Amino acid sequence: MEPIETEEYKGLTIEIYPDEDPMHPRVDWDNFGKMFCLHKRYNLGDKLSHTLECAKKNSTPMEVLREHLLNHAEENGWDIKDLDGHHGWDLVKFYLRTVEDAAVILPLYLYDHSGITISTGPFSCPWDSGQVGLIYATKADILKEFGDPNDEKVEERVEKRLEGEVESYDQYLTGDIYGFIIKDKDEEERESCWGFFGMEHCKEEARLAADAVAIAIDDEECTVNLCD
Repeated sequence: MEPIETEEYKGLTIEIYPDEDPMHPRVDWDNFGKMFCLHKRYNLGDKLSHTLECAKKNSTPMEVLREHLLNHAEENGWDIKDLDGHHGWDLVKFYLRTVEDAAVILPLYLYDHSGITISTGPFSCPWDSGQVGLIYATKADILKEFGDPNDEKVEERVEKRLEGEVESYDQYLTGDIYGFIIKDKDEEERESCWGFFGMEHCKEEARLAADAVAIAIDDEECTVNLCD
């Protein structure tokens, strides 16, 4: 495999490669937010509660959630008079707040054209994009991690955290994950590392690693000269 970028740095060569086997941020990471998505062709988001998983796999997911809401209300003696006023993604939000105790909920939009990309904000093209899900944080998780869920500053911090998780997931979906190999003047591999989300992040870490490699090479040359 050929590098997609090379850089000469302190007498070394840094080669940047796409990471072809990266970690999955919604599977391999311990995420703060929970991601619920519905799509006919793509398996997106997280594995969640039994009811949400049933909704994802059902041809009429909204009816599954509506039925569960009614059962939940009956079991707990609640009177959900305004249930009929909620439809589509608004119904999902109502379910998350009522049953899952979600406090902060952000929409998820997907753009599907020669690959897919996901965001918390809508895309400009209405034909190839639309809402695909929601990412949310529960009151209990917010209280544990940030503090009072009703505090506006806490809510802002939670939103930024959720947006960061979506950004990482988008980098995974778009293949924006890289690794580097550092070679000396004799083309010998001296260092390598993989799994960097974002090209600039990879380059920054590669230069830091190259700094350490350059120092090690200087020490080696000094030792050789002393022995001579």
